[in-house]
Amino acid sequence: MKREYYLQLAADGLRIPIGIDLVLHERPDPLRIVRDGILLGEVAEAAARRYASPLAIPLMDLSLEKEDLLRILGTPEAEAETFHFGEAPGGTGCN
Repeated sequence: MKREYYLQLAADGLRIPIGIDLVLHERPDPLRIVRDGILLGEVAEAAARRYASPLAIPLMDLSLEKEDLLRILGTPEAEAETFHFGEAPGGTGCN
C-alpha cells in the first residue's frame, strides 16, 4: 500500500492501537490474553473488524519481554519488576 493510504487513515482519526487496547480490556482476563498469542490475535482481529482497518497491531509491553529474559537468566519472579542490569549480560558493561 502507498504511504498516502496510511496518512489518510491517520487524518481520518484512525486510532487502531488504542482500539486494540480498548477491545482487549473488554475481555474478562486481559492479562492472560496478552500472554497467549492466539487469544491476542483474536483481539487484534476483532479490533480491526470493529474499526474497519487493515492495521491490527497490539500495544507493546516490554515488561513481558523483560520478565521472560530474567526468567531465562534465573532471576526470581518477585524481583523482575524492580530488577535492573548493572551491565549487559555477558559482561560488556552498560552506560
